[in-house]
Amino acid sequence: MPEGSVLEMEYKHHVEANYCYAGEGDVTEVSTGRRHELKPGSIYVLDKHDRHILRAIKGDLRLVCVFNPPLSGDETHQDDGSFPPPEPKGGFA
Repeated sequence: MPEGSVLEMEYKHHVEANYCYAGEGDVTEVSTGRRHELKPGSIYVLDKHDRHILRAIKGDLRLVCVFNPPLSGDETHQDDGSFPPPEPKGGFA
């Protein structure tokens, strides 16, 4: 995420875990206004489908993001900042 970028997001259908490995920034919980600093080694989890604002403050912010249910890679953010619900997949018979 380039330095100076600001993204407001909410993953209504996914739990998200993030690990920061480069850059500095912060993530703000929209519902409470609580701000959490991010720097290399920081981990944060959004487990309540939290609306949040992510900012890259110093250098390009680099995160490893893991979603559950997993993403397929072709999702695009909807107008509200969320991903659509995952498509049902066939399971074991």
